[in-house]
Amino acid sequence: MRFIYLDCSLIKTAGHHYNFCKRIIGMAEEANIPVKILANSSLETDLIEELNAVPYFRYHAYWAPSKLESMRSALTAMETVRQATLEELMGISGIRSDDIIYVNSVLPAQLLALNQWAQSLGPDAPTIIAEVFFKTSVTFNEQTYTEHSDNIVDNLWLYIGDILPKPEKLNFNLISFDPKVSDIYSRILRQPVFTLTNPLSILSPPQNRTGKKIITVGLGGHQRYQKGYHHMVGILCNFLQETGWDNVRFRLHHSSPDEMHDVQQALRELTQLDQRIELVEGPLTVDEWNAFIDSLDIVLCPYEPVAYKGSWSGLVREALSCGSPVIVPRDSVSADFLSKKHVLFEDFAEWTVSDIFEALKKIVNDYDRYASSTYKAAKLLYENEHEANIVKEIIEKFI
Repeated sequence: MRFIYLDCSLIKTAGHHYNFCKRIIGMAEEANIPVKILANSSLETDLIEELNAVPYFRYHAYWAPSKLESMRSALTAMETVRQATLEELMGISGIRSDDIIYVNSVLPAQLLALNQWAQSLGPDAPTIIAEVFFKTSVTFNEQTYTEHSDNIVDNLWLYIGDILPKPEKLNFNLISFDPKVSDIYSRILRQPVFTLTNPLSILSPPQNRTGKKIITVGLGGHQRYQKGYHHMVGILCNFLQETGWDNVRFRLHHSSPDEMHDVQQALRELTQLDQRIELVEGPLTVDEWNAFIDSLDIVLCPYEPVAYKGSWSGLVREALSCGSPVIVPRDSVSADFLSKKHVLFEDFAEWTVSDIFEALKKIVNDYDRYASSTYKAAKLLYENEHEANIVKEIIEKFI
């Protein structure tokens, strides 16, 4: 048995692709299973050596969704990627029926290609685990059993759900890491989507942050428009005008600071006005990232509510595991996750600076109550999941 990890979007340390690879491959090695990694053909040289990975796939998963001038152009781009990905999958030599093929963050083109590849292998096909991952705003009409979205990528998913063959007699499995996401995609794709334990494992017991004299608010990761990073300028301006917040600090991390350049420059200028604001720029190692998240006493997720209605956030899970209260969009997967953990948190209904800042004020002004609730939930999460191993879970569930 081998664990073969495929990620056409693994290119650099920024974003979740690197962190997922490190965590999941580490779990395979912990289970004493030989591993092989095939990444994007543009994989950075340092990562080739660090991960012992092979640069392989021509197209990253987000290439086709970026061609959104029209539905026609999106379908054409998807077909281009499907054909290329299928050729590359067919070119992987030495695949055995006892192998586990794990595919990170598939989108429609990759999912179609994977399904066709598995069908071509027939009874000799390995166990395939495909993680579905993307933000979706598809709505379901419970009376007519129909789905609707005006978003082009959502409609690509719905189209795939109409044409994707059922992988009969094949060990072809769709997964996600949140039950709400699994439910949404099982309805879109009309196939079971199983929920596995999130590989963003709980590494250490949480902090009890009650009684903290200095409260550090922050966010981190690969920032973009849908994550509401542009709102941080207005949020910080409100912060600078707030009285009685001398004990509050901000730490903001952006792994690709050349992106959203105007926003990043405005934030740099704000750091010059007040030493309570700190920017952390550039990719972080796994240890640096863990230390950064642990340094935050409130984690702010100013995400677009519609975009995150059907998408989970790794940052929210990591914040909870550290015992840090969280602010998330209302009616999002993250809000559902926190509610099920019986933890106090704040949400915002409107994607505006004023709504997000009001949610932040509620936590800052009653911090110990939120911190105490979060610590209790985080402690339980650690007790239940700190020894979780997704690779062992895959073997138990699907092999």
